[in-house]
Amino acid sequence: MLKKLIPYKYFWAVIKHKWFVFIIGRYFGVPIHRRILHDWSKFLPQNLWVYNTQFYCGGSNKFDFIWLKHQNLHDHHWEYWVPRTCHSSRMTKIEPLKMSHSATMEMLADWFAASRSYNGKWPDENNWPWWDRNFNSIQLHKETKELLNYAKKSFYARNNARTTG
Repeated sequence: MLKKLIPYKYFWAVIKHKWFVFIIGRYFGVPIHRRILHDWSKFLPQNLWVYNTQFYCGGSNKFDFIWLKHQNLHDHHWEYWVPRTCHSSRMTKIEPLKMSHSATMEMLADWFAASRSYNGKWPDENNWPWWDRNFNSIQLHKETKELLNYAKKSFYARNNARTTG
Protein backbone atom coordinates (compact mmCIF):
# COMPACT_ATOMS: atom_id res chain seq x y z
CA MET A 1 0.00 0.00 0.00
CA LEU A 2 2.77 2.48 0.95
CA LYS A 3 4.57 1.79 -2.36
CA LYS A 4 1.51 3.10 -4.22
CA LEU A 5 1.37 6.29 -2.16
CA ILE A 6 5.05 7.24 -2.26
CA PRO A 7 7.48 6.89 -5.15
CA TYR A 8 9.72 5.08 -2.70
CA LYS A 9 12.73 4.28 -4.90
CA TYR A 10 13.47 7.89 -5.71
CA PHE A 11 12.47 9.03 -2.22
CA TRP A 12 15.13 6.80 -0.64
CA ALA A 13 17.69 7.72 -3.29
CA VAL A 14 17.23 11.39 -2.39
CA ILE A 15 17.40 10.65 1.34
CA LYS A 16 20.69 8.81 0.82
CA HIS A 17 22.06 11.62 -1.34
CA LYS A 18 21.01 14.26 1.20
CA TRP A 19 22.78 12.28 3.94
CA PHE A 20 26.02 12.28 1.94
CA VAL A 21 25.65 16.03 1.24
CA PHE A 22 25.15 16.56 4.96
CA ILE A 23 28.33 14.59 5.79
CA ILE A 24 30.69 15.94 3.13
CA GLY A 25 29.21 19.44 3.31
CA ARG A 26 30.58 19.74 6.82
CA TYR A 27 34.12 19.32 5.47
CA PHE A 28 33.52 22.09 2.94
CA GLY A 29 32.08 24.44 5.55
CA VAL A 30 28.53 24.40 4.18
CA PRO A 31 26.28 25.93 6.84
CA ILE A 32 24.05 23.41 8.58
CA HIS A 33 20.81 25.04 7.41
CA ARG A 34 21.93 24.65 3.78
CA ARG A 35 22.84 20.99 4.36
CA ILE A 36 19.47 20.28 5.95
CA LEU A 37 17.46 22.10 3.27
CA HIS A 38 19.53 20.78 0.35
CA ASP A 39 17.25 19.76 -2.56
CA TRP A 40 14.10 20.17 -0.44
CA SER A 41 11.96 20.79 -3.54
CA LYS A 42 12.54 17.22 -4.73
CA PHE A 43 10.17 16.12 -1.95
CA LEU A 44 7.23 18.15 -3.25
CA PRO A 45 4.64 15.62 -4.43
CA GLN A 46 4.43 16.97 -7.99
CA ASN A 47 8.22 16.78 -8.29
CA LEU A 48 8.78 13.48 -6.50
CA TRP A 49 6.53 11.62 -8.92
CA VAL A 50 8.22 13.14 -11.98
CA TYR A 51 11.72 12.33 -10.70
CA ASN A 52 10.68 8.78 -9.83
CA THR A 53 9.18 8.28 -13.28
CA GLN A 54 12.28 9.73 -14.95
CA PHE A 55 14.80 7.56 -13.12
CA TYR A 56 12.89 4.37 -12.33
CA CYS A 57 9.99 4.05 -14.77
CA GLY A 58 11.34 4.80 -18.23
CA GLY A 59 11.27 8.58 -18.29
CA SER A 60 8.90 11.49 -18.00
CA ASN A 61 8.00 14.18 -20.51
CA LYS A 62 7.70 16.63 -17.58
CA PHE A 63 11.24 16.07 -16.32
CA ASP A 64 13.00 18.84 -18.29
CA PHE A 65 10.59 21.44 -16.92
CA ILE A 66 10.83 20.16 -13.32
CA TRP A 67 14.64 20.05 -13.56
CA LEU A 68 14.78 23.63 -14.87
CA LYS A 69 12.57 24.78 -12.00
CA HIS A 70 14.87 22.96 -9.57
CA GLN A 71 17.98 24.66 -10.97
CA ASN A 72 16.30 28.07 -10.84
CA LEU A 73 15.18 27.56 -7.25
CA HIS A 74 18.39 26.21 -5.70
CA ASP A 75 21.47 28.40 -5.93
CA HIS A 76 23.85 25.46 -5.46
CA HIS A 77 23.35 24.72 -9.18
CA TRP A 78 25.70 26.57 -11.49
CA GLU A 79 22.85 27.14 -13.96
CA TYR A 80 21.20 29.41 -11.36
CA TRP A 81 24.07 31.87 -11.87
CA VAL A 82 23.96 32.07 -15.68
CA PRO A 83 21.91 35.05 -16.90
CA ARG A 84 19.60 34.44 -19.82
CA THR A 85 19.72 37.99 -21.21
CA CYS A 86 21.90 41.11 -21.03
CA HIS A 87 19.61 43.66 -19.36
CA SER A 88 22.40 45.73 -17.94
CA SER A 89 24.69 48.37 -19.41
CA ARG A 90 27.55 46.67 -17.55
CA MET A 91 26.95 43.36 -19.32
CA THR A 92 27.79 43.23 -23.02
CA LYS A 93 27.65 39.44 -23.33
CA ILE A 94 26.12 36.70 -21.26
CA GLU A 95 28.66 35.45 -18.74
CA PRO A 96 28.18 33.50 -15.52
CA LEU A 97 27.93 35.51 -12.33
CA LYS A 98 30.23 34.78 -9.41
CA MET A 99 28.56 32.25 -7.12
CA SER A 100 28.31 32.92 -3.40
CA HIS A 101 30.85 31.02 -1.31
CA SER A 102 28.21 28.94 0.48
CA ALA A 103 26.44 28.02 -2.79
CA THR A 104 29.79 27.05 -4.35
CA MET A 105 30.71 24.81 -1.42
CA GLU A 106 27.24 23.25 -1.40
CA MET A 107 27.58 22.55 -5.13
CA LEU A 108 30.93 20.83 -4.55
CA ALA A 109 29.42 18.80 -1.69
CA ASP A 110 26.52 17.93 -4.01
CA TRP A 111 28.92 16.64 -6.66
CA PHE A 112 30.90 14.59 -4.13
CA ALA A 113 27.67 13.19 -2.66
CA ALA A 114 26.27 12.34 -6.11
CA SER A 115 29.43 10.38 -6.86
CA ARG A 116 29.09 8.54 -3.55
CA SER A 117 25.38 7.87 -4.13
CA TYR A 118 25.59 6.70 -7.74
CA ASN A 119 29.00 5.00 -7.77
CA GLY A 120 29.05 3.60 -4.25
CA LYS A 121 32.25 5.42 -3.27
CA TRP A 122 33.61 8.89 -2.75
CA PRO A 123 35.48 10.23 -5.77
CA ASP A 124 39.21 9.54 -5.90
CA GLU A 125 41.61 12.44 -6.12
CA ASN A 126 43.06 11.40 -9.47
CA ASN A 127 40.16 9.35 -10.80
CA TRP A 128 36.87 11.20 -10.82
CA PRO A 129 35.34 10.48 -14.24
CA TRP A 130 32.40 12.88 -13.75
CA TRP A 131 34.70 15.80 -12.89
CA ASP A 132 37.07 14.99 -15.75
CA ARG A 133 34.19 14.74 -18.23
CA ASN A 134 32.17 17.78 -17.12
CA PHE A 135 34.10 20.37 -15.13
CA ASN A 136 35.67 22.29 -18.01
CA SER A 137 32.39 22.57 -19.92
CA ILE A 138 30.38 23.94 -16.97
CA GLN A 139 29.72 27.68 -17.29
CA LEU A 140 31.31 29.20 -14.20
CA HIS A 141 32.68 32.59 -13.28
CA LYS A 142 36.49 32.50 -13.23
CA GLU A 143 36.65 33.06 -9.44
CA THR A 144 34.05 30.35 -8.79
CA LYS A 145 36.04 27.88 -10.90
CA GLU A 146 39.24 28.79 -9.01
CA LEU A 147 37.49 28.33 -5.65
CA LEU A 148 36.17 24.90 -6.67
CA ASN A 149 39.61 23.74 -7.80
CA TYR A 150 41.21 25.10 -4.62
CA ALA A 151 38.59 23.51 -2.34
CA LYS A 152 38.88 20.14 -4.08
CA LYS A 153 42.68 20.15 -3.87
CA SER A 154 42.61 21.29 -0.24
CA PHE A 155 40.15 18.55 0.67
CA TYR A 156 42.39 15.84 -0.75
CA ALA A 157 45.56 17.39 0.71
CA ARG A 158 43.94 17.47 4.17
CA ASN A 159 42.76 13.87 3.89
CA ASN A 160 46.10 12.65 2.49
CA ALA A 161 47.95 14.31 5.36
CA ARG A 162 45.54 12.74 7.85
CA THR A 163 45.95 9.22 6.43
CA THR A 164 49.72 9.32 5.84
CA GLY A 165 50.85 11.23 8.91
